[in-house]
Amino acid sequence: MLQLLTALALTLVSPAYAAGTPAGTVIQNTAVLEFTPEGGPPTSIPTPPVTTTVTAVCALSVLPNGSVAAPGQSYSLLPGEGATLRYSVSNTGNDVNTANLSVLTDAASQFLPGDLSIHEDSNGNGVVDPGEAAVTALTLAADQTRTVLVQVSTAAANRGAAYLNLVAACATNTSGRPGETDDDNVARVSVGEPRN
Repeated sequence: MLQLLTALALTLVSPAYAAGTPAGTVIQNTAVLEFTPEGGPPTSIPTPPVTTTVTAVCALSVLPNGSVAAPGQSYSLLPGEGATLRYSVSNTGNDVNTANLSVLTDAASQFLPGDLSIHEDSNGNGVVDPGEAAVTALTLAADQTRTVLVQVSTAAANRGAAYLNLVAACATNTSGRPGETDDDNVARVSVGEPRN
């Protein structure tokens, strides 16, 4: 039996963290206890390996960011005109994830726009083309980014500013972690008086 430990060290053979590691990756850790008993040679005792499988995590990022006080995009229109808001939606998680998409009109708005449909910009030209149907969700691979366009229409009676917020929320691999919803993407659409 050991009577005196003169040195004690715990060494991890492999890292225990998994930031950016794909879901399903198996991580194995082994600790080694090193000591020198009184009057004896240095001794090492490995622990049994501990195996962990990386859990799938959903995290989303939508750009540009914006708030009512500092909108990320701003358009000035005449009554009846429309605008197209452009956003990038990224899966910053470690597995394939589905993002539910919606556009909310902030309570500070002075009017409610008409069409607020969301479309994937498949060819990246910034225009909603024929065949680019409205979407309510995107499925993205880990680290994948796609561009979406929000069509905004106004009516002849609309005046003032509308504050529109594209919200992306994880539909898969959710557990209440921060980053599962991105909801700070406000844009401003202002409608002024028609020119005489």
